[in-house]
Amino acid sequence: MYHAARGQRRLRRAPAGRPRRHSGGRAGSAPSRRKAGFFVVVARIRISYLATVAVSVALLLIGHRFATRGLLVFQDGAQDMSRATVLEVREAAPKAAPMLGGEPDGEPGAFDLEFAALIRRGPGRGETALARQEAPGAFGGPRGVRPGDSVLLAREGGQWLFRGFYQEAARAVVTGVGGAAPAQDFGELGDLMLMLQGERLLFEAEILRGPRRGEAVSATQSFTGLAQDSLREVEPGDSILLIGFGDEWFFNGFYRAGRLLALAALFALCVLIFGRRKGFNTLLSLGLTCAAVFAVFIPSILSGKNIFAMALLVCAYTTVATLLIVIGFNRKSLAAALGCLSGIAATGAIAAVMDRALFLTGVVDEHSRFLMFLPVEGTINLRAIVFAGIVIGAMGAILDVATSISSALWEIKERAGAIGFDDLMKSGMTIGRDIFGTMANTLILAYIGASLSVILILLVYTDSLATLMNMEMIVVEILQALAGSFGILLTMPLTSLFCATIFLRAARGAEGGNAAPGAAPAAAPLAEGAKALEGAREAAGR
Repeated sequence: MYHAARGQRRLRRAPAGRPRRHSGGRAGSAPSRRKAGFFVVVARIRISYLATVAVSVALLLIGHRFATRGLLVFQDGAQDMSRATVLEVREAAPKAAPMLGGEPDGEPGAFDLEFAALIRRGPGRGETALARQEAPGAFGGPRGVRPGDSVLLAREGGQWLFRGFYQEAARAVVTGVGGAAPAQDFGELGDLMLMLQGERLLFEAEILRGPRRGEAVSATQSFTGLAQDSLREVEPGDSILLIGFGDEWFFNGFYRAGRLLALAALFALCVLIFGRRKGFNTLLSLGLTCAAVFAVFIPSILSGKNIFAMALLVCAYTTVATLLIVIGFNRKSLAAALGCLSGIAATGAIAAVMDRALFLTGVVDEHSRFLMFLPVEGTINLRAIVFAGIVIGAMGAILDVATSISSALWEIKERAGAIGFDDLMKSGMTIGRDIFGTMANTLILAYIGASLSVILILLVYTDSLATLMNMEMIVVEILQALAGSFGILLTMPLTSLFCATIFLRAARGAEGGNAAPGAAPAAAPLAEGAKALEGAREAAGR
């Protein structure tokens, strides 16, 4: 009786369906196998994650090398002058210029300077050259060179000619502020040349970076620009940027990178605190996205690659790399990637069609005009720049919509159990409608906020609304918003379709492969427990 009662108490403490086994033979093998399987799964996940990151970085490096293959020609073409240091000014020769309209070509008393300079960079490096500066100070031009000045020289017809002072930039800290003096300068407002009156402030500064580190210099801060009322005077202790022309230094703005880096570090810290491992993956994918744009796409434009193809390739790389790093390689990321790439393709198609329908030239603002004169092989296709801006600008919103729909439908399929294709598709469309209502506003407001100053100027100086709406700058902004919104709209049904197809096909495959074998293992522990309990009851009755 005692042994039977003790056996019954043991059975009561054991979990239902899992009777306690004796310690002999293969005891404890099931928990050990489960623990070993858990570590195997974790190891596989880590290996796949590291492989994904390694492949993403490798593809980025390969793309960077391909994009910069023709960039060396651009750099060599831009560096057609030599940088030199003036050693001494040897003579001042009178100005002997041809007569134009009966007047000498120059101001009264204009003269040329001949000087010796040591070439430090560019053609003729290491040589001591005898150069000429034509009419220094004439027509408001640069002053005459002095020993120690850093200048740019160009060789023409066997003679070195002065082409300007080397603009030396340096970071400095203000050590003292002097007095103010009247000043005037020229400024441009559209096609008008304005004489701007103001004042200049003299101050002392110590250079913090570069070859002149620790050197004390005198600099000038001018208040003759159009934004002089909003410009603050320098104070001792301010961290600033200086630009130097020879021995003359000028204020070039406050140093702002430090505070921006601090804000970026705070953002990264908050992402890591709230997101933890997902937050780290988010920062990693963000870094790869920025590298893809600035290390691959921008150099590919300057090296003469096809801008249309490179924009689509960068978008595809960013989409796949972001989803694999943040979500992982699974059916959820596959469906989101297919939906996002389909939305990007739709946005690109709409942008290409409307580019021809609207007869766009790509000359949107003055920056576009500057791109036409860059010393690159051939010319930059400005219409392709507009296309790339539309596609890359809409990619983030499209990726957000596709990921949200895919994650939501995956959770519905997991929680609901048996769900049909039509029900899952309808759920995706319902979720997509709610997302689209806010995402379209986000996209349009982002474009409006980026060009708010231009819109204000155009509204003030344009009398007709029809004229305003036909300006290419405004047309491109509207096209960006509409093409991106179309991409988001088409991403909703496409992502829902891919999710319903991929998720339900995987579920049917899992049910077909596991239904028959799963019945016996589930019933075996219950049968063994029932037999053990019946035996214990019989022993207790005896």
